Amino acid sequence: MDQLPPTNETCLGGRVVFLIDESESLREFIAGGTKSKAESIATAVNSLLNQLVPVADLEVAVAGYRSDPNGGADIGCRWGGSLTGSRFVPTAALADAPLIIENRVRRLGVPVADAQEETVRFPIWYIPQLGGSILPVLGYAYCRHLVVVGTTLETVWSKPPLVISFVGDLIPEQVEMAVKRVLGLSTPGGSPLVFHVHLGGTAAGRSVLYPSSDIHLPPGPLSDLFRWSSVLPDYLIASLRSAQVPVSVGARGMIYNASVADLIRMLSLVRVYAQQGISDVLPPDGQG
Repeated sequence: MDQLPPTNETCLGGRVVFLIDESESLREFIAGGTKSKAESIATAVNSLLNQLVPVADLEVAVAGYRSDPNGGADIGCRWGGSLTGSRFVPTAALADAPLIIENRVRRLGVPVADAQEETVRFPIWYIPQLGGSILPVLGYAYCRHLVVVGTTLETVWSKPPLVISFVGDLIPEQVEMAVKRVLGLSTPGGSPLVFHVHLGGTAAGRSVLYPSSDIHLPPGPLSDLFRWSSVLPDYLIASLRSAQVPVSVGARGMIYNASVADLIRMLSLVRVYAQQGISDVLPPDGQG
């Protein structure tokens, strides 16, 4: 494993990478929704970034992978405006650097028929630009480099980095080694937590949320995603249970054929991660 020996010079509170498949497959509408998968991911990520602005000691990166018009690989961080060229951005710096601020209508109250509406300001940092498909292995290889970029032998990490990977087309088997190299990366905060999000489309089947075993999963990409997803730390299991989500011990950070509500709930775990100390964040012994 790659090692970054800890010292007592500088401290990195936490790092979150949003790794997004930006292939044309994300033009498909999400199951039960009125937006494409790409739009749904962008809205959820931008909303979360806005919620993370007050969080101290947290850095975030939004990275994507797709092919360019010439068929070459286009992989990198997707910050724009004053953040162009940045990789990790402290959450405190986000407030002054949105690309645009839109006015959006939000519904209040239940049921929908009686809901009131209000206009809210919605800052946007990430705007998806879709291209052709490329092997996800290239995206994970970039992510492995990105997770530790800018750190030195004098960097102390207070918790392991967290990677939220949004996958589009079902992942081919050759990706396994690249994902394992991300999971096996050793930092002073611990090996990265890698969670996977796959959104259901118009013909989506049964959703699979936070499975604890692959016994009942069909062989192939779905079982692969299970193996490549980290075990949820106890504090994240507790958070999901408090939201009335049935989760077993040993559950993995993986949602498949997910709805918008499932997506939002998964991303809410990032806020919980940001507020935890290292002893709470590390997964159970021997489980990545």
